[in-house]
Amino acid sequence: MKIISFVIMLFISGAALAAQQGATAGTTEEGTEMLVRHIKITADGTGIITNVKCLTCRSSILKVTKDSIAYEQGKVIDMAQARQKYAKKQYVYVRFDTRSNEVLYILW
Repeated sequence: MKIISFVIMLFISGAALAAQQGATAGTTEEGTEMLVRHIKITADGTGIITNVKCLTCRSSILKVTKDSIAYEQGKVIDMAQARQKYAKKQYVYVRFDTRSNEVLYILW
C-alpha cells in the first residue's frame, strides 16, 4: 500500500512540475504537440512562443509564421482572431516542427 501511495505521489508531483514549467509535450508524426503559456502574436499574424521546455526541442523559443494555422474547435480562424482570443486564455496547444521550431498549428 505504501508503494502505491508513493508512486501516485510521484505521478502527481511530476504533473505539477510540468504545469509549473508551462509546457507538456507529446510527439506525433507531424511534429510535437505542446501545451504552452507564453505566446505573443503581433498584428501581422507572426509571433513567438517562449519558455518552451521539452526533450526534443532545439530552442526554448518557437516561431509563429505566416504559414502557422490557428484552429478554434476544429475550424480555421484568422490569426488576428487568435490573438484576441489568446488574451483571454492562459494555455493553448501548439503543434510545431522540432527541426525548424516553427509553429504549424495553434489549437483552441
